[in-house]
Amino acid sequence: MPCFRRFVPALLALGIVFGVPLQATPRPTPKPVHLVILHTNDVHGHLTPFEYNGEKQMGGVARRSTLLKRLAPPEMAVLRLDAGDVWERGALSKRYHGQPDVLALNAMQYDAAALGNNEFRQGVPSLLEQMRLATFPFLSANVTVKATGKPLARESVLFRRGGLRIGVIGVTTPRITTYPGLESLAVEDPINAVRRVARRLRPQVDLLIALTHVGFLMDRVMAEQVPELDAIVGGDSHTRLDRPYVVKPVAAPGKAIPIVQAGEYGVRVGRLDLWVEKGRRPGPVVRFEGRLVPVTAALPEDPAVLKLLRPYLAPPATRPTRLAPAPAR
Repeated sequence: MPCFRRFVPALLALGIVFGVPLQATPRPTPKPVHLVILHTNDVHGHLTPFEYNGEKQMGGVARRSTLLKRLAPPEMAVLRLDAGDVWERGALSKRYHGQPDVLALNAMQYDAAALGNNEFRQGVPSLLEQMRLATFPFLSANVTVKATGKPLARESVLFRRGGLRIGVIGVTTPRITTYPGLESLAVEDPINAVRRVARRLRPQVDLLIALTHVGFLMDRVMAEQVPELDAIVGGDSHTRLDRPYVVKPVAAPGKAIPIVQAGEYGVRVGRLDLWVEKGRRPGPVVRFEGRLVPVTAALPEDPAVLKLLRPYLAPPATRPTRLAPAPAR
């Protein structure tokens, strides 16, 4: 040991001269991934601007398209989600069974939509036509066909954004069972369905989102009872949440699950910013922010979306009568 001590100064000198590290350099902490979720819900076929609560020329898909581009430019990691009730109440929407509404979502490059109860109003065959027309998946983990036991739509979808693996689960309000003509369908409790799919997907993803058309009150219960979730994008109750509502599940101490919803009729677009750190527990979201942005007359209308709508706004003799082919994405 005394002999070794004589060499210590020399070893230190060599380390200084040749730059040999004497201890491991700590790895830098990875920078969280910034993901932007743009979301709408309960648009109900409001394709063109209209007066809303005394404000003229609110909403409309052509202005919304412009706003979506401004809120999240191409270089950002973005998901565009709709939480259901895309069509049905608007005149054009009803006349064409949701066809122009789906084409507008295609043009705005939505990534997924939950099946809302109003999507079922004109029957399952009509709904299936619009689902085939869409270039994005409609999601519903809790609606199945009784005869086969198979889901009517996809239960979930996986995305890759900014290096993240993101799972999105969709569910629909159970009250569609009261609608005439839907006796062929079975509807599972939405919270049970989300829990079932979430437990299967959680090991496969970095981030897990529920895209729900069940209402704000059930979303709050879902956040408490399904701690595998990282965020809930909701609809059905037309709730205007100017900032995310936060639930801290008892079963996951230290975790916070934001719930967002953008009101109604497409007069606002929600933006939820998530900063995500892979593998972090109890949850990967290290920070989040959310806000609603109004779709006002100050926004120019997207010419491409206006062109898409023009045939549906034409005089009756020249209006389209058949489903248009789904555009390539």
